[in-house]
Amino acid sequence: MQTDVVRKKQFDIKDNVKFNGNVLKSKAFVSKNIFIIIMVLGCMMGSFSHTAFSSMLENIMKEFNLSASKSQLMTAVYSMTIGVTTILSVFLTKYFDKKKLFFSSMLIFGFGIVLSAISLNYVLIIIGRIFQAVGSGVVLILSQVILLSAFSKEKTGVVMGIYGFLLNLSSAAAPVVTLLLVKNMPWQFIMWGICLGVIVILGVQIWLYVLEKRKCEKERKNKEKKQEIKESIKETCKRFKKFDFTSFVLSGFSVIFFMAGFTLFKEMKNSSSNSLIKSILFVLAGVVFIVVFIVRQKQKKKPYINLKLFKNKNFVIVVISSIIIYAVMMGTAVWFPVYIKRIAEADMERVGIIMLPGALSTALASAVGGWLYQKYGIRLIYSISICSFILAILTRNIVPLWVLFVLRSIGIGIIMMSMVAWGMKDIEKDKYSDGTAIICSLRTVAGAFGTALAAMLM
Repeated sequence: MQTDVVRKKQFDIKDNVKFNGNVLKSKAFVSKNIFIIIMVLGCMMGSFSHTAFSSMLENIMKEFNLSASKSQLMTAVYSMTIGVTTILSVFLTKYFDKKKLFFSSMLIFGFGIVLSAISLNYVLIIIGRIFQAVGSGVVLILSQVILLSAFSKEKTGVVMGIYGFLLNLSSAAAPVVTLLLVKNMPWQFIMWGICLGVIVILGVQIWLYVLEKRKCEKERKNKEKKQEIKESIKETCKRFKKFDFTSFVLSGFSVIFFMAGFTLFKEMKNSSSNSLIKSILFVLAGVVFIVVFIVRQKQKKKPYINLKLFKNKNFVIVVISSIIIYAVMMGTAVWFPVYIKRIAEADMERVGIIMLPGALSTALASAVGGWLYQKYGIRLIYSISICSFILAILTRNIVPLWVLFVLRSIGIGIIMMSMVAWGMKDIEKDKYSDGTAIICSLRTVAGAFGTALAAMLM
């Protein structure tokens, strides 16, 4: 059983530590902390690229003469791929080395960025977006699993709060940076900038890997190295044999059908009644797939995703809360810009400025929420979140629009990461990948529902 590395001081490098299943010497502890930093930076890259792409969508539509439905397809494909990838990540994070998995994921993400940047047509952009979603989706799950595992339960609230702060900060900065740059430069310039950041992250990880190898392999011969490579390949093949492809397909298709159904529901306002029928059929298909998946998991000795986590009351509360919060977050993210344009008769730049304080409030509230949860418990966090939403509803006709958005953002930001830390505190470490995948995949589906509902109400 792995030792809890950081029950001691995080930067105390006097003792040997165990990380990724390997005993590392004292100085390697510093390399572990650097790896966590670059991993979080990788998550920020994914978050930044997703928000930046949404801001560049209008420019891409003009360049390739795309209709609104085709632009929505690019967003829908990305979201569906993220949903499926979070399910795949359960297997990957359980059976593969975390550092190698992160490196591979960032490589895939970087390839997707390059493909989008050099795209000559609409299809290549979509393929690039799929690669980006696969890379960032794996990194998203991997980062949460590592952060929850690497720190003691007494510190996970603060750690997840800081993590949420950084992700939300990158999301808040992305539209501002994008709108400023696309005025005078092509949108591809931003993609190449993200690509440069990915190269730096990969370079740092390669440097760390080389340093570790030099220390561990000074006395090893070439024959031993070749033998280890062969054994590594055999071990990888054995791991893939454990992959439950049927369960993955069932869960993956359930996510795809749910999201496709909600996407069609969103378009129902401007279409015929056929869209409603198709939407219901897709959702029902999703229900069938998820029911078959659940039955299969109960029958297997080693389930693909451990659904016994739902026996934990705190985890169930977190799952339900995540669904509601994410649906509200994505729904209001779509509804607010349109509402501001109608009320204030503002262009997109002014809309961005009005919404910026709210985006920054989400980031700040996440960090404060992590600290408050660690000090006073989860009840205070839930109370602040609920009060923020109630205050926003009661004062919607009194306060300025930016204040309304700030109240909404505080309600979301203060609870988003804190409740994940709280929900995971009674779960065994080897079940973290199951828990994070369940939460993230259901969040993705909830986000699609929230977006569809907001589009219907506009």
